[in-house]
Amino acid sequence: MEQLILDLDNYSLPRDINSYDKIHCQLKHGHRIYWYYEDDLKTFSEMGLNIYECYKDMHSGIVVGKPDVDVRGNELDVEDCVVIMDMYPVEKEYPQFTWLSLKRILDDPDLVDVFDAEQIKGK
Repeated sequence: MEQLILDLDNYSLPRDINSYDKIHCQLKHGHRIYWYYEDDLKTFSEMGLNIYECYKDMHSGIVVGKPDVDVRGNELDVEDCVVIMDMYPVEKEYPQFTWLSLKRILDDPDLVDVFDAEQIKGK
């Protein structure tokens, strides 16, 4: 939780401004998002699978607004998004919730895409 607080106040995240282009969904309070990395893409490709058909096997979490942000139906700014990650790409016997800022997810240079279930229709 300490890293989350530090990240929310860190305005140099993400370090690559082009990372914002990897978001292909609305960022609303209570909205589920999915994301994957280069390794995930490679693994699914080697298995002959379309990455978007396997979205339930990826990292996933619920977007919530950081404290003191108006979340009433409005799309949130990336800087105001906290993600409660509750799904992992591998099954864990005792998974834990992980709280992290969306800025931290975007800061990973291996990140490929952030999307929601609506975005995979037609892919």
